[in-house]
Amino acid sequence: MQEVYPQLVFENEGGLLSVNYIGLIPVLVEAIKELELQISDLKTELEYCCSGETNDNLKSGQIEGGNLGQEQTDCQSYLSQNRPNPFNTETIIDYYVCEQDYNAQIMVFDMTGKLLKTYQAQPGKQNLIINSGDFTPGMYYYSLVIAGNEIETKKMILSK
Repeated sequence: MQEVYPQLVFENEGGLLSVNYIGLIPVLVEAIKELELQISDLKTELEYCCSGETNDNLKSGQIEGGNLGQEQTDCQSYLSQNRPNPFNTETIIDYYVCEQDYNAQIMVFDMTGKLLKTYQAQPGKQNLIINSGDFTPGMYYYSLVIAGNEIETKKMILSK
């Protein structure tokens, strides 16, 4: 706990450590929200994979390179939650960018909204590996941005 959230751990005069559990509540609430988003992402991906439309597209050969079985006109780009989260060495962000979408980027922001780093996002189902050496420990936002439009934003935590 002290390694990940040092501001919530205190040492008394006798050397005993204690945890500010009240301060931990917002962290737990955010973790639950992130899990709900992951579940939602997985449900969406499952719907794409198992829908009747996908099966029709498979039969008619309308799929290009594993684009979730959707025709180009029905395509939706998405961003998944990074894993592991929190991380301390590296993390992986899975994403999908439709073939017709251009100028796709994944942008990383600090909690104040300051842009820290931009990664080019390639079309198709891809993943981005982020190394901890690029950032200091803390909480960050990352967004999938296509042609200047924010598609989706997630949070990630880098621990020591």
